Amino acid sequence: SRSMSYDQMHEVAQGRVWTGRQAAERGLVDGLGGLYSALEMVTRLAGPSPSSVNASDIDATMKEVQQLLAKEANYSNFRMLHTASGEVLVQCESPQTMQTLEALRESQDVKELERRRDIRLKFVHALPSVPY
Repeated sequence: SRSMSYDQMHEVAQGRVWTGRQAAERGLVDGLGGLYSALEMVTRLAGPSPSSVNASDIDATMKEVQQLLAKEANYSNFRMLHTASGEVLVQCESPQTMQTLEALRESQDVKELERRRDIRLKFVHALPSVPY
């Protein structure tokens, strides 16, 4: 929690893994919630009224990006993040897929989607996750 000092938090947490509810009971997190409560908190902290962020618009945008990439690049194994600045970061693990997505970046369909949804697509290459 933001109100705890490092020493206070360490005394409680001690490197353990807690569920959200357990962490809340111990004062280790600010609160519990999902996407919508997180969006409300972010907009409250950022200044504009919570109505200026519409989670259903973000969901619709992400779904449309996903459908376009699946259709045009035959690619569905990616992670996406919609940033507050209007960027949609698309993470992929394969260099070949990255090349395909970069070529798609200049397509008319992508440009139209970016214009209509007021977003900018950015493709990010990431190494595959390795279990340990």
